[in-house]
Amino acid sequence: MNEKTKQPLSFMGVFAIMLASSLTIMVGEALTSALPAIGRHYAMTFSTSWLITVPSLGVVCGALGTGKVLNRFGAYKTICVGLFFYALFGVSGAVMPNIGVELLDRFLLGMACAAVMTSSTSLISEFYHGQARLKMIAVQGMAIEMGGVIFLSLGGVLTEIAWNASYLIYLIAAAALILILAFVPKQAPAYDGEEIDQTKALKSGQSGISVVLALAFISMLTFFTAIVSLPVYIQTDMGYSAAFSGIYLASISVVAVIFAGFMPKFVGRTSAKCSLTVSALCFTVGHLLYFVALNHHGLLFAAAPIMGIGFGFSTPLINNLTVERSTPETKARNLSGYSIAQFSGQFVSSLVVSAVAGSRTYLLAAALGLVNLAVAGLVFDRERKKLL
Repeated sequence: MNEKTKQPLSFMGVFAIMLASSLTIMVGEALTSALPAIGRHYAMTFSTSWLITVPSLGVVCGALGTGKVLNRFGAYKTICVGLFFYALFGVSGAVMPNIGVELLDRFLLGMACAAVMTSSTSLISEFYHGQARLKMIAVQGMAIEMGGVIFLSLGGVLTEIAWNASYLIYLIAAAALILILAFVPKQAPAYDGEEIDQTKALKSGQSGISVVLALAFISMLTFFTAIVSLPVYIQTDMGYSAAFSGIYLASISVVAVIFAGFMPKFVGRTSAKCSLTVSALCFTVGHLLYFVALNHHGLLFAAAPIMGIGFGFSTPLINNLTVERSTPETKARNLSGYSIAQFSGQFVSSLVVSAVAGSRTYLLAAALGLVNLAVAGLVFDRERKKLL
């Protein structure tokens, strides 16, 4: 079976899709450095973290209808429209008259992000298949993490210029739109292995996709519990600077990028189940290290690469499993479900951090890592399987 399409995307076509994919991680977090300044500008009487949380809610709500939009208009039109509104709602946030309208704008931005996130993966699945698709989705995971590193750093620089300058980051969506219109074909070439892929998906069944989506939710909940809580933990409880906490979080993303690139080879030599098991164990060990790091600061530096490995070995793979266990008729719905699971995990992580104080957060997250391990065991049976 030929795993590649007859006319694979050009380098610029791949770059365009990866640039669009990188926007998803920064839909809320792009303004992190500017939150204090935005709070002062609007004289906010409640937590500025809602500026980060509301886009996640928008993604969840937007993803509910994205599957139907994909089925009706296709991935190409969906990503183009999504990128247009992503840029529009993102930049317009800089000139909103009050915080109420600002939060509405952020919610609509999240809905546009849902379209971009779902359709970008759908485009990859149309042009690449089997092992080639797994490699491209791994590259997508690397692009998403690098987007977090680069764009969040850029946001800090822009915030030094003006309180609302960091909103200009969202114009990257306009650049991605132009590149997709110029370099990505509107229609993917026919793939003669489609019937085989459909048979594999049907054998896995919709119950299989339900377990995969549950794993996506728990993995993101476990990982983002650390990401959301670490800035306060590092600065307030451990006494490090804000600059240090930013660099520390970026280091986790860098490790995640490296191991997301290595993941397809690891899966090829072992199995997808093995990769997910390693990821769950890394999340558990990483959170346990954070729990004891308050009195042993050196463990903080051991935990960062472990958490990065956990993310790199799980998120791109779960994304690929979602595609692999879908038929053409169910792919759009399943990818929408994947978006909902991911961003629901991010949103719930904020609630967990708010409800559980101090280092006890990491004990709870370590327990979630064990749940992650149990769910990963349900994704496959005991028979050693490889992604083809």
